[in-house]
Amino acid sequence: MEAQHIMVSEQHGIREVCRFTEYLAFKTADLGFSKLAIETSPFVAEELDRLIPHGIEGIAKLQDQFPFAVPFYNNQDDARLLEVVNQAWEGQGDFWGLDQVFVVEPRLIFNKLKQLASDSVSKALATDYLERSISSFSKALETQKFEEVILFGLNDDVLSELRDAFNSNPGAVAMIDALAETRENLFSMVRGS
Repeated sequence: MEAQHIMVSEQHGIREVCRFTEYLAFKTADLGFSKLAIETSPFVAEELDRLIPHGIEGIAKLQDQFPFAVPFYNNQDDARLLEVVNQAWEGQGDFWGLDQVFVVEPRLIFNKLKQLASDSVSKALATDYLERSISSFSKALETQKFEEVILFGLNDDVLSELRDAFNSNPGAVAMIDALAETRENLFSMVRGS
């Protein structure tokens, strides 16, 4: 087979598409295929890569800790898809996240930043924004107002403060930049531009 990629476009939550993709994973494993592009941010894909050896239970724990932060893989069929693909590739595959940060993902991002913090200042800042993002998520659920999530409150000054605090860690800065990009996309969507 000369193809480097196989594309399966689908609507999430369709069991048959998941089973078909699982079938393809087994059929292509011997051909060297070992990457699955998924509709999550690169940061969620990295978490899923880390958790999938623990099966669906690993994903469920993340969902319990940060409800709705992992889009799409909170349903049984899509989560099973990741588990089966991992099995097909004998644990040697990777998930590639090709999407922007999901609107309620900042809780996960700030938790990761807290873990990456190299000093008390960056740790305190990440912890503060983790708590704010958890609180804003709860408020958004309670009020049913989408604009309550923390992404709408991350102004340029906040993002600059975060970048300055984590400037020695390129991975952390990439997460902060991704938050900024998603914020801009949301503002464009709300403004209609």
